[in-house]
Amino acid sequence: MGQIASSGRFIALLKDFEGYANWLYLNDHDAVTVGAGLTFPDADSLVRSGIRFRFALHARNASGDDVRAEFKRITSAPKGMSGIRYKRIALLRADENHLLGALRKRIQEAQFSAEMFFNTGPDFPQSAFRKFDDLPLNVRYALVDMAFTLGRRQLMKYQELRRLLKTGDWAKAANESHRHSASSKRNQAVYQWISQNAEVKAVS
Repeated sequence: MGQIASSGRFIALLKDFEGYANWLYLNDHDAVTVGAGLTFPDADSLVRSGIRFRFALHARNASGDDVRAEFKRITSAPKGMSGIRYKRIALLRADENHLLGALRKRIQEAQFSAEMFFNTGPDFPQSAFRKFDDLPLNVRYALVDMAFTLGRRQLMKYQELRRLLKTGDWAKAANESHRHSASSKRNQAVYQWISQNAEVKAVS
């Protein structure tokens, strides 16, 4: 099974879609975020992630309590600010290697969710693609990106997409990939990955 988390190209695409910052900020849904779309529901989950933080001014390593205080500082800040404005009030900066490791782990989780979505449930008599790994690479990229933003529970609602992908009906499947929560740029990219996979070289 190819690991999409090891694809430098896919990671670069995620950074382009999500934006990238090594400080904590609130995303469009007011969730505490760092790196490329790594969100955390509470301070303890951020501490448990293993991402190392340092103080921006003197590069001293931050303790777990320092990270919790930073989480509280950002959640108490005004919502809807630009990323650079959160940077001005953030005291900590995340280690780049730790951010990359955490992002790869999150992509692996999204790939597992995408595999469960595609592999679980009935095949159809005319199914040309019975398993996730049978799909063209661009289509696997599309499903992993959808799982990254939606989570497994929401992705499981896209059963018409699954049916069309099983039979290789790329044009109709692409039309079923739209996410209301995603940007038009991101939706268009996923649309193209699915609809053009037979003609376009994989993006990896």
